[in-house]
Formats: sequence, structure tokens, C-alpha cells
Amino acid sequence: LCGDSIEILQGMLKIVKPDLVVLNLSDMPEIAGELLQLLEEKDSSVPVITIVTDEQSQQYKEYLQKKQFEKFSAPIRRAELVSRCFTRLNISEAEMRGETQLQSGGKSSLNRKKRILIVDDSPLALRTTRAVLGNRYDVVVATSAKQALQIMKTERPDLILLDYEMPDCDGKMTLQKIREDKNLCDIPVIFVTGVADKDHIAAVLGLNPAGYFLKPLEKEKVLSAIEFIIG
Repeated sequence: LCGDSIEILQGMLKIVKPDLVVLNLSDMPEIAGELLQLLEEKDSSVPVITIVTDEQSQQYKEYLQKKQFEKFSAPIRRAELVSRCFTRLNISEAEMRGETQLQSGGKSSLNRKKRILIVDDSPLALRTTRAVLGNRYDVVVATSAKQALQIMKTERPDLILLDYEMPDCDGKMTLQKIREDKNLCDIPVIFVTGVADKDHIAAVLGLNPAGYFLKPLEKEKVLSAIEFIIG
């Protein structure tokens, strides 16, 4: 969920303590050293999988030789990375394949469709996001904060994608209303914003969301991030 900015990563680490960090240093060579140092200083017990170039492997070997950091050379195959993440998270192969069954013999809890509420005043944005998520999740949409809060009373979502720039009741005000409701306050909320400047993003992170996406949404990044948060 983080961009190539030290400030954004610092903000995200204030919001949540991750079980695992995957860091593609080959995409951000200018700040690679600072990122490794930050993660070690923040919590050296959190495992970090790093994807590095051969040059970076030598340049930062003082970090990459430590137990906290696991090194892969770029490019890395997706299947290999996913498998290694499951291993570091102590998830079995059966769970990874979705074979864990309920003791009652019912459907796997891993196969239950999670519900996502998308809140955006743009019909085009709603259609686009729904198209991205619809095959994997039970998607519900709302065009205003008022409508979203009404929906949540009867169709509690597992996660909310919330547009930050909305008229009347913007994303900040909407999140405050959600957090004030004892029945809704624990639902993870991801902000979606079309503004990419650092001050704006810092304001978004100050509200302690589960994360944020920039418009236009990148399908694979969105799906990967949501799966990380709610499965």
C-alpha cells in the first residue's frame, strides 16, 4: 500500500504493525538504504522480504545478511514470492490452497466471499471499481455517505473503499461517523483519492485508514492489497 516515499512508509507503520513486509527495492533505488534502516529501527522482529538488483545486493549486504531480511533477486516469479510469503507467515500448504474445512464439514471459511462497500459520488468510478472487484468479492455500492451508513446497518461490509473527495460529507467526515458507531468502528477503511501530493496523502494517513489508493486504480495492486487486508 505504500508509495516510494519514506514519509508514507513511516505513516503506514504508525497505522498498523505488519506481520510481514515485502519491499521491492529495485523499484526505488534512491531510498533503498533509508527503507531498510527504517524497518530495522522500527521493529527488527518483523520479517522483511526484499527484492533487489545484483548491485543492491552488494550495496546493502550489511542489512541483507541479517535474520530480519530475506533476499530475492529481481525479477522474481510471482508464484515463488507468494509461496515464500505463506511460509514466513507460518501458513500451511493446505491453507494456501484453500483446503481447510470447517469442523462441521461445511464450506471452507477461506472460500467465503467477503463483502466490500464502495463509496464514491462518481458513477463511472463505481462501475470501474466494481468491475475490478466483482469476480472475487460481494460488492455493494453507495454514492454518498448517508447512503453508505444506511447500507452498513443491514449489510455490514468486511472492508470499505471510501472516496476522499465527495461533496456534502467528504471521506474524512464519513470515516469519523463510522468510527463513532460502535457496531461499525472496527471495519477497515481504505481511502481512494485522486490527489497525489504529499501533504494531501499525509492528511489522509492522519485519519488512520487501513491504507489508500490513488486514482486511477491499478487492478492487480488493488486486488493484492485487499486480499492482504481481508483475505
